[in-house]
Amino acid sequence: MVAMAGQTSGLRLGVLALVVVSLFAALFSRLWFLQVAAPPDLVQTVRSSHVKAVQIPAMRGRILDGKGRILADNRRVLNIVVDRKAIQKRVVRTELFGRLAGVIEVAPEDMEKKYKDKDLDPLLPLPLAHDVSEPQAAFLRERLDDFTGVQVEEAWDRVYRFAPLASNIIGFLGRINKDEIATLVDQKGYLRSDLVGRSGIEQQFEDVLRGRPGFQKYERDAAGQPIAQLQGPENRQDPTAGNDVQLTVDIEVQQYAEQILDAELRNRRLQRPPRSQNLITGDFTGTIKQPFAAPAGSLVVLEPMTGRVVAMASNPPYDNRWFTEPLTNEKFKQLFGDVKIKNAADDPTHFPLLNRPVQGLYQIGSTMKLFTAIASLQSGVISPEDRPKVENSHWLYEIPECPPGEPSGCTRQNAGGAKYGRPNLVEALTASSDAYFYNLGAQLWQRDSTGDILQKELHSFGFGSASGIALPNEASGYVPDKALKRRFAENKVISKIEGNDYYIGDNINLAIGQGLLAVTPLQLANAYATFANGGNLLTPTIATHVYAAGGPRVEDQPYVLDTAKAETLQTFDPVSRGEVAVDDNFRADIMQGLQGVTQNCCVNSLDVGFPRPGTAYSTFKGYDYEAYPIFGKTGTAQDKDKLDWKDTSLFSAFGIPPGQTDPQFQVTAIIEQAGFGSGSAAPVVRCMFEKLATPGSFAPVKQSDELKRTQSKAAILPPLASVDEAACLHVQDDDIRQAAIGKTKSGGRND
Repeated sequence: MVAMAGQTSGLRLGVLALVVVSLFAALFSRLWFLQVAAPPDLVQTVRSSHVKAVQIPAMRGRILDGKGRILADNRRVLNIVVDRKAIQKRVVRTELFGRLAGVIEVAPEDMEKKYKDKDLDPLLPLPLAHDVSEPQAAFLRERLDDFTGVQVEEAWDRVYRFAPLASNIIGFLGRINKDEIATLVDQKGYLRSDLVGRSGIEQQFEDVLRGRPGFQKYERDAAGQPIAQLQGPENRQDPTAGNDVQLTVDIEVQQYAEQILDAELRNRRLQRPPRSQNLITGDFTGTIKQPFAAPAGSLVVLEPMTGRVVAMASNPPYDNRWFTEPLTNEKFKQLFGDVKIKNAADDPTHFPLLNRPVQGLYQIGSTMKLFTAIASLQSGVISPEDRPKVENSHWLYEIPECPPGEPSGCTRQNAGGAKYGRPNLVEALTASSDAYFYNLGAQLWQRDSTGDILQKELHSFGFGSASGIALPNEASGYVPDKALKRRFAENKVISKIEGNDYYIGDNINLAIGQGLLAVTPLQLANAYATFANGGNLLTPTIATHVYAAGGPRVEDQPYVLDTAKAETLQTFDPVSRGEVAVDDNFRADIMQGLQGVTQNCCVNSLDVGFPRPGTAYSTFKGYDYEAYPIFGKTGTAQDKDKLDWKDTSLFSAFGIPPGQTDPQFQVTAIIEQAGFGSGSAAPVVRCMFEKLATPGSFAPVKQSDELKRTQSKAAILPPLASVDEAACLHVQDDDIRQAAIGKTKSGGRND
């Protein structure tokens, strides 16, 4: 038994020894393989684990105005960031921030606030200092081992040289959000820290403006810190700058457009609606206690023959430089309003980020009468000399065969109960007789109760669909019909009764630009431009060229690109969306009526005991028609409350230089809650035409003052060059004129 036990024990020891020898043999074989026989790609794999590729940011393409002036440029900056994982422990964070404070000149408590700021992306390195000096960056680069997790990042700052001018057109940049990771980061190679276009040209031309980043590979130590820059083409790729985009906008015209619009809004807020007006002299009798709110407005300048946008002002304005650095939610709300509020008019800031010329929707009042006239003439409902009979002393219009339960009632009247007698078409346009156009709306509906005659005319001029301008988030607007009313009723925008049908009253309201019609300022401007150019509906053009990156600047003018020497990659030519046929004879009568709006002292209609002037005659007194003839139409759109101080003021006009047949400019102004079209919008249009008629009269633009991030306003526009530049607004009181252009009596800025 003892012998057998000894034999078993020896056997076990032998097996164990064999296993140990086998394991050592395998280990030595693996070591020999790794050190002697391992293939080069395995060595490269081991080495690559100690190599880090650092992205080199690409310079973004520049945005230019029509004369090559650089509106959006770039500036190289150095930023200090820290890996959040390295500072998760408070004791580590406190110690690091304390040592960094003296280097980057940022207080430790401010760095701690950034760490706790929920608005900053937790997946990105924590930004500690922006745009540090080269000596500061060099100091940290040499001592990264002493500042664990800290890195110096190279970046490009966007420079908006003339901000806030044209911010609504140029747009701004913003961080990538979580919903865009799959598209931008995973598919297009963006980094989470990259900035992308968030509005305007920056967003619309993101793929053109964005450059292609490069990279540089570094060898890292065990702690992950770079210890050597690797050489060779496989270890470095230089970035490729983005391409440049040239706009149609003239920044000098844009500057004046923004200034004069802002001046009129300030001016209007100091006034109250008149109770009555002598239309010959322009004098007012009595006032209403409630002042005009005049919170916002738009001004559009187009070239009718090309569709090019020369200027496009939106007020309130904003300064796109606010977005070159992160904004807290509180600061954003202070400057731009609460995006959760559905109606921008309910926000005290009136949401400056809304680009009103392409996103604001308005009823257009009597500016609609141009299109009602065309539809009525072309369909044979009237001839230019017809003088429709209007009952009840010529001011109270009764809807013919008014159906029981007509939602909008069966009677209408001229604004202010005015008596126009029985005007013909020319006189009705000049004096803006509502009763005349009520009659046309009724006749068009009786000819086709679906309302298709008037609606087809409106669609042919581009209403109810986006214009196609190269700007994001353009509104399409609405042309009312039976289907729209049904949809609005289902969404409880209107009552079920109103949504049952398209009534004769709907067409009568539409004929004078009221009701459910909703139009953008750009659509209205483009529609008038279409009539002006002979019927060619063009897509408004905001960009003319794309140039290859690196185009030279003009010698001695560092902020102007020499476009003649730049490589052209793409050209944007005028695009026609369709033709609108208008009989030449009809066109001549309409032109006469539009000219009379500003020029005619008196319209002698039948059965009227006093003459009727053009609706904007008093506004344009003193205007030099021989130097620059214009043709236009006033409009006053009531809101649902029908309160004078809530009326939207409109004026749309085009000008034809003496001796020419083609229109040169089309100008449209829409000013919210500012009263009659002749009282607010028309003076702004007059100001623009007086400048446009004199080439070289626009003041040169200057580079922006430094943005004060402590200010509470979204934008502070540069003041007009002189008080006299506000004289065309018909402001008589000098103190009011001073306030209108943003100056105090001492001449300082009134922020």
